[in-house]
Amino acid sequence: MSSAILVSGWFIANQSEASAADYDVKIQVNDELLTFTEGNRAFIDENGTTMVPVRAVAERLGLGIDWELVNEELKIYISNDDVKVELVPGNEEIMVNGNPVLLDSSIQQIEGQVYAPVRFISETFGYMMQWDDVNLIAIISLDGQYHAPAWYNVPEPEPQVLEASVESDVQDQIISTAKEYIGTRYVYGGSTPKGFDCSGFTSYVFNQYGVSLPRTSAGMYSESGQSVSDLQKGDLVFFANNGRVFHVGIYIENNQFISATTSYGVKIDKINDNYWGNYYIGAKRVL
Repeated sequence: MSSAILVSGWFIANQSEASAADYDVKIQVNDELLTFTEGNRAFIDENGTTMVPVRAVAERLGLGIDWELVNEELKIYISNDDVKVELVPGNEEIMVNGNPVLLDSSIQQIEGQVYAPVRFISETFGYMMQWDDVNLIAIISLDGQYHAPAWYNVPEPEPQVLEASVESDVQDQIISTAKEYIGTRYVYGGSTPKGFDCSGFTSYVFNQYGVSLPRTSAGMYSESGQSVSDLQKGDLVFFANNGRVFHVGIYIENNQFISATTSYGVKIDKINDNYWGNYYIGAKRVL
């Protein structure tokens, strides 16, 4: 039936379907990654626009969503108390509170799902959005705060051949590996030698020695290893402000640690210097 309509999926069978680009794009709301079913995922289209399933994202943001058929044309409505948006699959022009707005990419339908640009949805309804181009994550903030990626694209590093099995030698080799990246630039969400943030750097180094760590400094502090006060080489050292862990580094010795800093990239600092001494909260041993 050429004009058949599957309303539950917002799909009109006689319209052409777009092809999703082969990018593993993720959508994050505050600190939570959204889970999509296979064939119902975010993607980057041929214009470089990040497209997301309208229903799944709108519902997670707490927006009202409705639809109607007008002369076999599907119209989708997304709304809150102040804004009402009207979308029609195949159109680049949408209506916001009755006024036309032109999008960078047209509303698309793929395998029974309707897709719209994620930045348009977030900004139209007043939500801040960050784009992490290292990990391909669009981070929508409901609370108006910046959020670290909830997932890091950490490539499998080349395994290191340990020359000795004693623990002290492993610690020395970890410190030696960490020092190889001194001067590497800071990249928010970065987890490769092209650029690191603090947890990305720490995870990258330890992954090379078979130690898997959580993807954020807060996760490392709450989930990894044992708390210690007698610091040894290779311990993780943590820093917090107002109860929130915001930085992690690797202890070297002589009260020094190495980490990826926002101002100078990967560098060595003292735990008790004029800055870090105000925020140090403790250490964890993971070796």
